[in-house]
Amino acid sequence: MKAALDANLPPALASALHALAARDGHTVAHVDDLAGRGAADVDIFKAYAEQQIEVHVSQDHHNRRAIELEAIASAGLIVFVLAPSWASMEYWPKAANLVRWWPSMMEHAARSKPPAMFRVPWKFGANGRFELIRNLPRKRAKISV
Repeated sequence: MKAALDANLPPALASALHALAARDGHTVAHVDDLAGRGAADVDIFKAYAEQQIEVHVSQDHHNRRAIELEAIASAGLIVFVLAPSWASMEYWPKAANLVRWWPSMMEHAARSKPPAMFRVPWKFGANGRFELIRNLPRKRAKISV
């Protein structure tokens, strides 16, 4: 799978995940490298569609604006939104926990039908469960890319 980390996560974390995930045939990039620094979310999702990115990981809750939801749907993305508790964590614990969650996230993405959005809790449970965020458009919207 091709995945990307949002601007609210460090580029170094994307590089580290890329090196680790390559073993399983996955690629991980940072949004700044794919869409340019400071790009608007809608433009980011359009760039993802062009570059065939399948998974987006963010601390943002892209469920606020209909245009973002339409762009996510049009790009056919699986989005993992880190629960609010992630934002208060320090750099190293956050990095370690994301590495811990990563295999479960990729397995879940592979089983999911896009577009879909899931919340990733801070605490890693025995089953690595994700909460479905149910506000995505069911039909893929058409937006120009």
